[in-house]
Amino acid sequence: HSGIMASALPKCSSFKNVIKLGYATQAAVQPKSTPTETGKFEVTKLPNGLHVLSSENHSPVAHIGIMLSAGSKYEKHNNLGVTHMLRLCSGFTNPSYTVFGNTRNLQQKGISLTTTASRDYILYQISGLRDHCPDVSRFLAALSTNQNYKHWEVSDNKSSLARDVAYMKQSPELELFEMLHEAAFHLSGLGNSLYSPDCMVGKHSSSMLNDFVANHSKAGSALMFGVGIDHKDLLSYAERLELPPGMVEPVDYPYFGGEIRKFTGGEYANVMVAIKGAGLKDLKKTVALSILKNILGNGILTPWGHCTGQLGKAGHKATSDNFAVSAFNASYKTSGLLGFSLRGTASSMAQLVPAVYQEFIKTISGTVPAEELARGKAATKLEMLSRLEQSSEVGELIGSQLLCNSDFSIENLLTAIDSTTAVDIKNVIGNNPSLSLACSGNTSKVPYLTELKP
Repeated sequence: HSGIMASALPKCSSFKNVIKLGYATQAAVQPKSTPTETGKFEVTKLPNGLHVLSSENHSPVAHIGIMLSAGSKYEKHNNLGVTHMLRLCSGFTNPSYTVFGNTRNLQQKGISLTTTASRDYILYQISGLRDHCPDVSRFLAALSTNQNYKHWEVSDNKSSLARDVAYMKQSPELELFEMLHEAAFHLSGLGNSLYSPDCMVGKHSSSMLNDFVANHSKAGSALMFGVGIDHKDLLSYAERLELPPGMVEPVDYPYFGGEIRKFTGGEYANVMVAIKGAGLKDLKKTVALSILKNILGNGILTPWGHCTGQLGKAGHKATSDNFAVSAFNASYKTSGLLGFSLRGTASSMAQLVPAVYQEFIKTISGTVPAEELARGKAATKLEMLSRLEQSSEVGELIGSQLLCNSDFSIENLLTAIDSTTAVDIKNVIGNNPSLSLACSGNTSKVPYLTELKP
């Protein structure tokens, strides 16, 4: 996950380690009073640098999360995949509670624990009845900021890591997205995969996990959020966190561009092409690319329908075979990727890839017509505001933005969308952007980058 302006690719459960403990079977607690305005965001920065974000929506279900700047982009060559293992080891024994104590106490209150890892951050989140969350907030604090991994517990989790990696390789779109990042950023920074490489399975030690956590658990680069929680109550929870002051050392590896191909045979081919995008630190540029992504097209929006947008139209002109194409905009803290994902029959790739690619280059390089710009803005607003309706995701969506841009707000976001012009979009792209390509499946007919011409 990479924030509100993140990729439109499907969210896969393999990115998450979810301990489903079941909600208590009692009647929902009714709020004592319901004000006229709910869901307003409040943000406080504590003296140690920790940001505290809350949204009191008076829902009977509350969500509390802690985000640390400990994503896969911070990995080095000697500990690749450590964030993948951290995600799988959430809830394990710490100095305060055993793994049994964590599980039993959360289960007793009907609380679920979810751990999510992205390239920028790792998130620990609990969800449950709002009256029970205060009682278990101490468990969240211990398992997210006071870890002490045991070597036997880490070793026992090796099979889960191997299973996750195998699942990713059976999902062409997931594997291709990881390949595209490596082609674009090489094997460093944002080029590091969300999944452990095969060569590291079984090699993650408890000391490796503990060292990584110690170096990336800094209050100035962390955030605590609560949805369905009073802001004053959340502040009292945040003050108990054992986070040392300071900031995590920033990582800013450059965009290179390049090509990675993986021939596996079969009847179909999968292709992703991208250029360098914008980072979440620059809201104006990120919004401009989000609008452009919606103009390019979001794939098939209705069952048995056709691909929409400019890319879909270009594809239908090139072939009568079945295919699927969708644009994406993956934004991280300092950089990102804007491109398209294409899947179709191997025999049609020689015509389909150049046609979609040429339309992609034409759209991002030209001046967007007023009608298309208006459509793109409306689609972007709908997309972003719809995601904010999911209370279980609101904290992560807004929190990931605040970790990158402390001035972020929903009002600023909507203003940025309304004020974006065709000139703004053209200026973000620049001239002659460097391309990245990744493809898998039967790639025999997929053109190489050097063969693609505007």
